[in-house]
Amino acid sequence: MSDDGPAMSGGLSEPGALTPENRPHAWLASEIAMGANVPVLVADGEIWRLVTMMFLHGGLLHLMMNGWAFLSLGPLIEGIYGHRKLLFLFVASGVGSAIASYGWRLDRPQSPAVGASGALFGLIGVAAIWGWRRGGSLGQGVRGLMVQWALYGLVMGLLIPGVDNAAHIGGLLTGAMLALVVRDGEPVAKASARLWSAAAWGSGVAIAASFVLVATRYQATIDLLFGR
Repeated sequence: MSDDGPAMSGGLSEPGALTPENRPHAWLASEIAMGANVPVLVADGEIWRLVTMMFLHGGLLHLMMNGWAFLSLGPLIEGIYGHRKLLFLFVASGVGSAIASYGWRLDRPQSPAVGASGALFGLIGVAAIWGWRRGGSLGQGVRGLMVQWALYGLVMGLLIPGVDNAAHIGGLLTGAMLALVVRDGEPVAKASARLWSAAAWGSGVAIAASFVLVATRYQATIDLLFGR
């Protein structure tokens, strides 16, 4: 589940615009400072938020739900594609979901969104396309299960206030499109193995670098939020 937090009145790009009456509460402020996907900040150049948002959550229940989903999906995708492709597919799907969420919330540019569910929906899309291409009883079973999961998640997103279904759909479509071009199995040829090792390392470096950038902007973001 991606959590789409409440929009904040006032402009984040205007220092001091948040008054004591409309300042975000501490939890919301910490999410923003730690890398939530806030359209107005992404538009100001903080594009690393498209990565960091998938590792932040709106509470323990949110984290546990997504953790359970990853424990179910991660081993499946790793078994089909290998650990290097799993990392790349997860991060790429997460970024795709963040871009979709950003575009959907341009009319609420101060509203933050966090959560890994867009990336998890990407893994659902990957598995569904793999099942469709594989065929047979195994492929049909995997595809059917993934379609059920996707429908369940999207319906729940419509019923539960604050859930970012744009991120879910963006991640699902990103994962499905990637599965059309990424071959299953571990790479055999040396060149292919090097390529996927580079993709996995690149994904890891992107995550680490994004949080380093968050850290360098943390105090400045807090000051901006509270008009210091």
